[in-house]
Amino acid sequence: MEKKSWKYICVRGLGFVPGLCCPHHDSTQSNGVLRADDFDGMLQRQRRRSSSRSRPRRRENAAEDGSDADAGAEDEDGELGVCIDDQAALVIDGDAFRVIATETASATTAVRTKRVMKHSATAATSSDATAAADGVAVREDNIREHLFLPSATFRPLSLLLN
Repeated sequence: MEKKSWKYICVRGLGFVPGLCCPHHDSTQSNGVLRADDFDGMLQRQRRRSSSRSRPRRRENAAEDGSDADAGAEDEDGELGVCIDDQAALVIDGDAFRVIATETASATTAVRTKRVMKHSATAATSSDATAAADGVAVREDNIREHLFLPSATFRPLSLLLN
């Protein structure tokens, strides 16, 4: 397959959850790059831009690379990224969520949350969300990642958003 050159755009979502959302997170794109890698780079750029300003600036219009997009989940540890793997879905019902997947999905199909941490990778990750996630990692690039596997049980939405 021929690789195509293109850039992401950041558009406002429906507002069910704050932050940036990356569908098909575990897929390789038509440009030959794993979508997860491009998304991590976008989160890192968002963190650098927001930390260089004293007050985050918001725009109504979408920005080409996600800068200053009206995504809304900015805090001291950076933008929240909600990553939905191919063949998975995030179901939100009021203040609860669960992850579902197709019958043919792999055992690792999941929804992940990612946040660029303000402090080094050795920073503590203790929280109720950490205890309730199916897996937690703080990577060398200072991205904290929570893994949520498919489940028939609804969990509090606050666990996903922390």
